[in-house]
Amino acid sequence: MEHTKEPWPPFTEICEPATPHPESAPFARLSWDDYIRARACVNACEGVTTAWLEGEAEAGGIKAKLQNMATLYEQRDQLLAALSGLVEDIQVLMVESAGLAGFHRNGDIAPWGELVAGGRFERLTHLPDAVAAIAAAKRDIAPDPEPPVLAGYGEIAIGGRSGHGGGLA
Repeated sequence: MEHTKEPWPPFTEICEPATPHPESAPFARLSWDDYIRARACVNACEGVTTAWLEGEAEAGGIKAKLQNMATLYEQRDQLLAALSGLVEDIQVLMVESAGLAGFHRNGDIAPWGELVAGGRFERLTHLPDAVAAIAAAKRDIAPDPEPPVLAGYGEIAIGGRSGHGGGLA
């Protein structure tokens, strides 16, 4: 069985009275799959206001944000690869050559030490920043962990035979 497909109706459309008394508090029964879905959503939204969530639902939902994040991660990875390649190319040039010819316009070679941060001409001042940014980005990129297992819920509970009668009140 799967959870009820989105969007869910308002509470007033699915609620029923807890007792025949006219002032009893209403409640809504959830199937086990709906409960698991609702519990996961509530826990995933810890610290997020209901107002923000409702605004997101009206603006295309969290799924749109997740798709945008996936695009941003892909762009980040492409930029990181390009910047890493560029920095590596420059560093190899600096190791394999004495400097930059034509910089002084007098035939002299400008040694690399004059072109880096702290050097006489400082034309490659962002190279250390780029190296640090690459290292930080590579540290921050970690695979998504697998979703946590529902602690305390074994095979019997997940199979719907947990004593809840197929739904929760």
